[in-house]
Amino acid sequence: MSTKSLRWAVIGCGVVSEYGHLPTLAAMSDDVELVAVADVDETALAKAKAAYPRAAAVADYRQALDAGVDAVTIATRTDTHVEIAQAAFEAGAHVMLEKPPATTLADARRLLDAQRRHPGRVCAVNFILRYHTGNRQIKRWCDDGEIGRVRAIHIVDAWYGADHRGRFTGRAARILTDDGSVIVAEGIHQADLIRWLGGSDFGPVHCLGTCVHHGEHQDYQVLTAVLQNGVIASLESSWAYAYKSKDGALDRQVDVIGEDGAIKWNESLGRITLLGRDKTVDVPAADDKHFQDIYADFLASIRAGRPIGNLPTLEDSVHAMETVTRAHQASHGDGVA
Repeated sequence: MSTKSLRWAVIGCGVVSEYGHLPTLAAMSDDVELVAVADVDETALAKAKAAYPRAAAVADYRQALDAGVDAVTIATRTDTHVEIAQAAFEAGAHVMLEKPPATTLADARRLLDAQRRHPGRVCAVNFILRYHTGNRQIKRWCDDGEIGRVRAIHIVDAWYGADHRGRFTGRAARILTDDGSVIVAEGIHQADLIRWLGGSDFGPVHCLGTCVHHGEHQDYQVLTAVLQNGVIASLESSWAYAYKSKDGALDRQVDVIGEDGAIKWNESLGRITLLGRDKTVDVPAADDKHFQDIYADFLASIRAGRPIGNLPTLEDSVHAMETVTRAHQASHGDGVA
C-alpha cells in the first residue's frame, strides 16, 4: 500500500473511543484522515461530531463504510462486532476491533474465517495492555534473560469496575450482562498478556468464581492454568473489589518469576522492580494506555501487509477467547475445563 493518508471511520463513539481511539486518530493527521464517525446513540454521535466536525456523522455504520474508507475502528457493543467487522472486510477495509472480538468463541472463530477469506485485510484487537509502560518493560527484561527461564506469571486485576461512581456509573453491569462474567469481559485482556509474556498458548485451565455485587454475574474469579511450555499462570480478576469503600480501591499487579529472579509491577506504588541475578532495578511505571503506539504498529502492519511489532491480531484474540471461555465454563461448573 502507498504511504498516502488512510481514510478512516470510527464506528462506536462511546467511552473508549472518546478517550482513546478518536483523539489518537485525530493526532495522526499526517497518516490518517478521519472521514466518518458512526453511532446509533444520538448523544454519543453528537459529541463526536462536535469534537471532530470535519468527519461525517452517521447513525448507520454502513454509511461510514460507503465513504470509501481504508480502515475502521469498531468500538460498538460486543454482540455487533462480527457483523460490522465482516462488512468492513467485504468493503476492503482494515479493522481495529475492540475486545472481546465476539460474544462467543464460535463467533470469534467465524470472524477469523471471514478475515482469512479476504487476504491482505489486517485485523488488530485492542489488547492495549501490551502497550502499557510496565508490561513492555517486563517483556524486555524477560526477552533479555534478566530473570532466566520464566517459570510462573501471576496477575491481579481487582477493582470496582467504574460501576458505582463517576461518569461511567453502571457501565460494568451492562458489560457483564453482555459477556456473562468478569473473566470474559476483563480477564481476556490479561489472558492475552499472559500468553504474550509467557510465549506460549494455554494448556489446562481451572477457574472458580463468585458473585459479590452484580447479581447472577460472577464479578470475582480466579484462574489457574499451565501454558503449553510449562509456565504456571494465575489470574485474579474482579469488578467488585472494595465496591462499597468510601474512596474506592484497586489492586493491580503483575509478577513474573524466573529461575534467576523476578519482576514485579505494582500500580498502587507506580513502580516496577527487577530482582535480577546480577542487579536490582527499581523504576517508575505508572498505569497508562499508549493508544498511539498500538495505532503506530497497526499502520505499519497495514503498510507491510502483515503484523508488525507487538500488534495483537484477531488470531491472538481467538486464543485469548478460547482461554476465558474455558475459564467461564469451569467457574460455572466444577472448576475445571
